[in-house]
Amino acid sequence: MHHPAPTRRPLTAAASLLLVGAVAATLTTTAPHASAAPRDLVANGGFEGGTSGWFASSGSTLSTTGAHHSGSASAHVGNPRSGAATVALNDRTNTVVSTTKGATYTASAWVKASRAGTSAGVRLMEYAGSSLEGQRKGTVWLTDTKWHQVKTTYTAAADGATVDLNVLAWSLAGGGSLDVDDVSLTATGAADAPPAPAPTPTPTPTPTSSPSPSGWHRVWDDEFDGSSVDGSKWNVRNNDHNGYERSCLTNRSKNVSVSGGSLHIVGQRENMKCGGYNGSFTSGYLDTIGKFSTAYGRYEMRAKMPTQAGSSKGLWPAFWLRPDDGGLGELDIMEAVGSDPGEKNYDHVSQTLWYKTDGSVKGQSKAAYPKGGTMSDGYHTYAVEWEKGAIRWYVDGELTYSRDRSTTSWLSAAFDGGRKFHIRLNLQIGGAWPGLPTGHTKFPADYAVDYVRVYQR
Repeated sequence: MHHPAPTRRPLTAAASLLLVGAVAATLTTTAPHASAAPRDLVANGGFEGGTSGWFASSGSTLSTTGAHHSGSASAHVGNPRSGAATVALNDRTNTVVSTTKGATYTASAWVKASRAGTSAGVRLMEYAGSSLEGQRKGTVWLTDTKWHQVKTTYTAAADGATVDLNVLAWSLAGGGSLDVDDVSLTATGAADAPPAPAPTPTPTPTPTSSPSPSGWHRVWDDEFDGSSVDGSKWNVRNNDHNGYERSCLTNRSKNVSVSGGSLHIVGQRENMKCGGYNGSFTSGYLDTIGKFSTAYGRYEMRAKMPTQAGSSKGLWPAFWLRPDDGGLGELDIMEAVGSDPGEKNYDHVSQTLWYKTDGSVKGQSKAAYPKGGTMSDGYHTYAVEWEKGAIRWYVDGELTYSRDRSTTSWLSAAFDGGRKFHIRLNLQIGGAWPGLPTGHTKFPADYAVDYVRVYQR
């Protein structure tokens, strides 16, 4: 995003806690007769076998307790920290090893929070390798400390994928806990599968939703698994306008929201006045100013663009970095612009390095393309590796562009001084590069972000 950096209005919000527990599960086909109930093949879903087959995230605690819903035990996941934090309960392997496209998978769990006022949920996630094919979530608001059931149903998008089952809780304070019992997973319309063997106890590992790239460790992320933007991680602009675009920026849920495991930055065609500007569109803009910044690292996003061929003129989604001090340097990890019928610029990623944002020094950039598809046909990953003396861009894991001191005389001055940069995500509408939306441009326009992750050596 090559334009001046305007003043921010941070959005104040309480930090939230995401508690994720993925349970071991194996599938069965629902019997054809109404009298035959589907088999529950979750391994140790009642925790009578202790914590065998399960692990908890680093910094959290996992044990069993006699405060069960049924049987003799339940899982007890604790947050020993003084403040809210993310903890996870996960099965050691996605036990649903091969989905059937169109099959319906139903998950259920009983949950009990140590404190009233907790939102809990159960989520099914379908993976083809490390690629998330889809997910579905059910939630329940725990107004007391009694047991409550939560369910969700998901229809598989592909054959041969795996399904992960997570139990979640939000706004669980430091020192709080969530008890989980009677976890089940059944399938209708899936190929019949034998029960999973009882798990063998092994040491508790640290869970990750996907492996870190070789040589890197994760230092910050947002998986967007909650029900709202995490105010401890992001600022969301509201009642704001940039002079180089045609939209009013708001924090309304119709412009910025979290649902279905993704952040949604949505452009709308509507009239709105923001400050002294009368806009014809609205959109969203998030940044991590004052909340997270770092010098050097790998920055990665998985997202689906709203830049469909022939129906997205005027749209400009972006994922980019700017320095905290507002000085030299801008690193555009992913930018894209939409198109009218007949235009061909809808399917490429613009990857750009800037020395100054006033245009006095020309930026260096390259256009890359997702292999075998377009930016709007599904979720793709966009990443940059920023190290001292070198910067590399990737699309879906493929190296697409690189710059170093031999190609860029000003790289050291702008990027090698150890200055910290923060993250920005926005959907601009209008401007010199994308042009104005036309009658062909489809609204609402959803820039959907599955996750943002930051790694360091």
